[in-house]
Formats: sequence, C-alpha cells, structure tokens
Amino acid sequence: MAASSRMVVGIDETWTVSDQAQDGIREVKYTVDAAGTELLVYRDGLARHVLARDRVAAGLVRTAALLPRTWRTRIARLASSAGRARVRTRECVHRAVASVRSLPDDVVVVGRTLRPYLAHRVDVPDVAGEQEHQRAAVVRKLREAGIPVAVVPGGAGRREVVVVPEEERDRLCGVLARRLGPAWHVVPLGPARAAPRRPSVRRLQRMCARSDGFRLFRYVAGGADRELTGAAIGCDVEVWRSPRPALLGTLPGRPLMTPATAPHLIAPRRNTWVTRLSPEGWEVAGTRPDASIDVGPYPHLLDVVEPVDLVYTWVDGSDPAWLAAKQEALGGAVDDLDPAALDEARFRSRDELRYSLRSVEMFAPWVRRIHLVTAGQVPDWLDVDHPRIRLVDHRDLFADPSVLPVFNSHAIESQLHRIPGLTEQYVYMNDDVFFGRPVGPELFFHGNGLAKFFPSTAVIGLGPRHPDDPPVVSAAKNNRLLVEQAFGRTVTHQFQHAPHPQLRSVLEEMERTWPEDFARVAASKFRHPEDLSIASSLHHYVAYARGKAVPGRLEYLYLDLVHPQAARRLTRLLTRRDHDVFCLNDTVTSPAEAARQAELLEHFLTRYFPVPSSFERTDRKTR
Repeated sequence: MAASSRMVVGIDETWTVSDQAQDGIREVKYTVDAAGTELLVYRDGLARHVLARDRVAAGLVRTAALLPRTWRTRIARLASSAGRARVRTRECVHRAVASVRSLPDDVVVVGRTLRPYLAHRVDVPDVAGEQEHQRAAVVRKLREAGIPVAVVPGGAGRREVVVVPEEERDRLCGVLARRLGPAWHVVPLGPARAAPRRPSVRRLQRMCARSDGFRLFRYVAGGADRELTGAAIGCDVEVWRSPRPALLGTLPGRPLMTPATAPHLIAPRRNTWVTRLSPEGWEVAGTRPDASIDVGPYPHLLDVVEPVDLVYTWVDGSDPAWLAAKQEALGGAVDDLDPAALDEARFRSRDELRYSLRSVEMFAPWVRRIHLVTAGQVPDWLDVDHPRIRLVDHRDLFADPSVLPVFNSHAIESQLHRIPGLTEQYVYMNDDVFFGRPVGPELFFHGNGLAKFFPSTAVIGLGPRHPDDPPVVSAAKNNRLLVEQAFGRTVTHQFQHAPHPQLRSVLEEMERTWPEDFARVAASKFRHPEDLSIASSLHHYVAYARGKAVPGRLEYLYLDLVHPQAARRLTRLLTRRDHDVFCLNDTVTSPAEAARQAELLEHFLTRYFPVPSSFERTDRKTR
C-alpha cells in the first residue's frame, strides 16, 4: 500500500534532504504531495522510526485523496500557515512570561511555547568566548566552595571535561544547583536526547548516578525568542572514582594495584588524554588558574592546526550595471542556452550572505580570513575595512581577464584557487549555506592535511551527456568522463549542497594537467553543456584519486523553499538546531511565490541569527 500511495504524487522532485550522520544511514530524501505531506523517496537503510513516520504519511495521502479538491486546498493552506502561527503564539507566551516574572535586562525568554527557558542576552555573537565563560564559571563556583576540581582539555574531536572526585559528589551537586543564575540548565551526558531542566540537587545527583555526570549550560540569546546557543556548547562535568577495594591486591604472578600505587581517580567515560589521574596530576591542576591538567606543549596530531580560509562567491542580480552587462553578453543567444542557465534564482540576493557571515562568526570563529569574490559589487551593509574580509574582483582573479564578464558559477569556481593570499586549506561556500551550530575545522579537514568531501546519494545517471540534460547533470557527466580518462575509474554520485573543503595545491595541479579544460570553462559566460563543475565536484574526485581527500559526514539539511510546508520545516529547525550546516535553496515559479519565499526566509533568518556580526557596518546593523 505504501508503494501505491507514492503513485498518487509521484517521486519526481526531492524537496528535502536530511543527513543526521548516523552509522549505516545516509541521506533521508523526501518528496511531497500538493498539501506538503512528506513521503520518503527511498526506503532502504533507514531507521525504524523514519519508516514508521512514512507509513503514517502515506496513510494521510491516501485519506486526503478521498476528499473533494476544495477541501484539500483549504487543508493545505491551513497547514502551510500553522508553522508561522505557532511561532507567533510562542512569542506572545514568552512576552507574557517575561512580564509576569519582571526579568532583568540581561535575561530574556526563549524555547518552546509550553516549556519556556530563561536565557542570558548578549550583543556580540561570541560562541567560543561563551563556552570558555561557562567552563570558567563552573570551575570558579566549585573552587569558591573549596571543592577540588581539574579540567581535562579537549582535543581530537572530544570536548573538555570538568572533573570532581566522587567523594565530593554531594557538595558538587549542592553548589551548582544553588549558585548558578536563572539562565543555567542541565542535561545528562550521553547521546540520548533529553529536555533541558533547571539544575536541582536531586536532579544532579540522579544524573551522576546514572551517567557519571551532566552537562551544564546557559541559554544565550540575542533578544526575546532569539536563541543563539543552548546545550551544544555547555560544560561537561564528570565524577571520577577512586579504585574499588575489590580491584586492589594481586593476581597470580602479577601485581595489580595497592592503595599506594592506585591512581587517585579513574575516568568513567573516554576522553582524549587520560583514563586515570594521579595525585601528581591532580596537584598540578590545582595550581593552575584554569584548573587544567598538564597534557604537554604540543597540539594533538589529529587536530587541524593550519589556517583555514573561507571563500564565497556573490552577485547582486538587481544591480542595473550588472544587468546591462548580462544583457549585452546574451545578445541574441538566448534560444541557444538552457533555461536553467538564465534562472533569476541563480543571481538573486536576499541578504543570505549577511546571515551566512553571522553563522560563520557565531559557529566557526576559527576561520582565518573570508574572501568574497564578486564582479566588482559590494553589499551595502558589508564593512569592507574589516581585517578578516577580503574583496576579490573577477578582474584580479581570472587568468585571462579578457573573457570577462562571465555569468556562470562554473567559470568563477574554476578560478577560486588563484585568490591572492589564499591558504592551502580553504572552504568554498555559497551564500545560501549556513552553519547551524558550533563546528570545528576537523569537520572539513584531517590533522594530516587531507580534505573531506560529502557525497550525496543522488546519482549522476547512466550514459553520456544528452542534449536534454540540465546543466548540473551535463557538468557531472563531463566530470565523470574526465575521471575515467585520467584514472581508468568511474564515479556515480554527486555531492551535497554543503561547504566544499578545498586544497589549493590540488587545484593548481589540476590546472597544470588540464589547462585547456580550465581555460574553456573560465571563458564560458553562461552555463554550457561542456562545462565542468571544478570546485564543487571535480576537485573531490581528483583529490580522492590522488590520496588527498576522503569521504566525510556532517549533519546536514537541504530544504527547497518552494516546499509547501517549508514554514513548518523551518520552525522545526529553529527549535531543534540539530544540524551542522543547512542549505535553503530557492526555486521561484511566480512573483507571488518569490514574495512568499522572501518573507519566509527573512522571518527565519532574523530569528536564527539575530545578532549582527562584526562584518556589518555599524550604520547598517538594523536587521
């Protein structure tokens, strides 16, 4: 029956792609019916709860098909407006809670409608500084109470941990339950998802007994109902035990442990540096201002220590001068181009770059420098004098400036590795891609210099390039042909619309190997069937074939804003904030749809990224 229900709506379009980076489960792809009910495109290799939810959705589709068309249209409209209505209701409830409780100026209300939380208000989106502040606040409260404490530093993909001896557990719980402010909350340690709660003595004791610790954090917001971070950046507190008496003594022919040689504390959970902490190590931590144990002067081999830059390509498709140049370049060749090459959505700017940069400053502060590649255009809100911003004009980038102007992202991407001063390791992003929570450079690179790439389950398709193929498929098939000719191997899958980790040396070598191909793509003014997608695809294939890159995973969401239930999806994303990156793609079919998407996008982005970044001009930080 589930299969027959799909025949009602077809599976022509993929509207939503989610990858939660779970073992054995790749992307979850959804199509929708006219009312926005999501149905799985593929059912293989998915978790039981995902399949169960799909069976329910299929049942709704079959039931809705029995209703009159006017009823189905009305239901679709009501469902579409439900997400926005929930947001407005939540904001009203939060204002009422704030009014009743007479909160101080630096405390605001965020969270769900029926379970609101108090948050600390900030004017600067410094997530790294906030994480350090929370850890320092916990250590300070414990030291003020005379509780011995040590900090095991993070590294190699693991978090830092605040350690307290088991004999101090009750005092630990009492101090932290009573001395932290109203914005502080707690969740148990471990992968299980749990609702945040205010810390109480009994709750903290119960978490210590069940999971050997807890994560303390305070909500941070840019204003009422403008949450920035929550449990993702909190402070992990663990209770470390002394050896049990049953473990002391000897085994036949082998001494095990004695009270004199037993380690002072044993870690209940794995960390990067140590499983047991000696009295000497504990003593060193007690003398340091930050209470950290001594792990030596060198960074971990698995950590990324080389600088990483970020590259954006951006265009203002409403600029009259740019439009005139585009029209002149078109001449009379409109009929010879694929309509997708001229789609206005490719050139439209809805201020996505402003919010994408906010996401960088909030969640990826390790980025050294941001290179913004444009055709001489500058966003009017951008602080061009910011020390971490570099504007790169196409004329200063292209090996052959005589081919300019170009209106083809494939052409521009083919030249990005030529940016002056660009680091060896860099990340290329479109402005419709956003960081959704704190991420590290290890999400994109390995400590030994290898890059990562993020394959999609979308296949390129069989056979050579065909005149009816859209430009993206033509480029993918051209990439495949080049790989086959160069390496005697083939490729089948495309890549996620996510940040693209790049190695400058690999692209420079590629240009030396295929100079004619690079020159041809760079000179392609509009998307052409003979294009290569060099930065977003071909680089990954070649880097992997040459031992310079490996597949990676990230928690990722792709959402086409033409989705009938995009508002509901965005509300869920705003509430959960459970993706490393997300892409909000716009596909416009009419002026009315364009206006709807613009309103939807602004409503969401101003709530997810409410605090202006330092990259914005002070006289323009109004949105």
